[in-house]
Amino acid sequence: MNKVLQTHAPAPFSLRRLVAACLQTTTLLGSVAIVAGHLALLVLFDHQRQQVLTQAAVQAANLNMVFEQHVMGALRTIDQMLLSAREAYARDPSSFSVEAVSRTEHFPKNLVLQLALVDADGRMTGSSLASTDAVDVSDQELFRVHRETPRDEVLISKPVPGGTSQAWTIQFTRRLLDPQGRFAGVLVASMDTTYLSRISESIDIGSSGAVVLFGLDGIIRARGGASSLLPGQALGGPIMDRARAAETGVDTGPDLGDGLAQIVSFRRVPGAPLVVAVALGRKEVLAPFERSRETIQ
Repeated sequence: MNKVLQTHAPAPFSLRRLVAACLQTTTLLGSVAIVAGHLALLVLFDHQRQQVLTQAAVQAANLNMVFEQHVMGALRTIDQMLLSAREAYARDPSSFSVEAVSRTEHFPKNLVLQLALVDADGRMTGSSLASTDAVDVSDQELFRVHRETPRDEVLISKPVPGGTSQAWTIQFTRRLLDPQGRFAGVLVASMDTTYLSRISESIDIGSSGAVVLFGLDGIIRARGGASSLLPGQALGGPIMDRARAAETGVDTGPDLGDGLAQIVSFRRVPGAPLVVAVALGRKEVLAPFERSRETIQ
């Protein structure tokens, strides 16, 4: 029995099907275009964001150079005063008076809260303050280092709270010698740590920025601006490690230990075991960029 081969006639042309297929293709292409546009915007935003952070890092570094010059100027002024006072002591130890030194026109009253004379036994025998209780500093580092080592250099202490001036101070010290060249005591200049607060007001660090002076020992000497850090507090974290490893640097991600995301520039102070740092608030720096991004989106 022969089989009859059957053929199927082609489906009739359907305009509806053609339109639907085209619409599906258009929708797919449109979706791809939208996704590609969003990706392009994300890449653009990320690039612009990095540009803002880079510009802020440059700004922080420039401000830190200004800050460093202020600090170096203060250190030189205080040490020059100590050297001048020491020369006066060497000329006539018996009639030397720190009160008289503090009354001269060159005495840096805006920096130094107190100038004191400490004898070879560690007793404070003179002070530029009107009334001072007798103080024995023979067990303090600022005295012991000068007594035990012959090096002629200025020493800068960790912050000292309270005392007769009722303020945080950093003490600068120089050793004294008698006419026979023997150790005769120490001259002590106490620097007002609020000096840095005054500096921070003179440079544009924003409402959430900060300036910090700390030692390579990790101890904060002074600070100004919005930082919650206190003199005498230990500074740790990546910024401390970097400051010990390099003379200068900028980080756009760390903080100074106060929990605030900051852009931090640090610089070693030439000739002193100190580091100056300027921090700009990361959120504040990025605020104009974030507002413009929200407007575009």
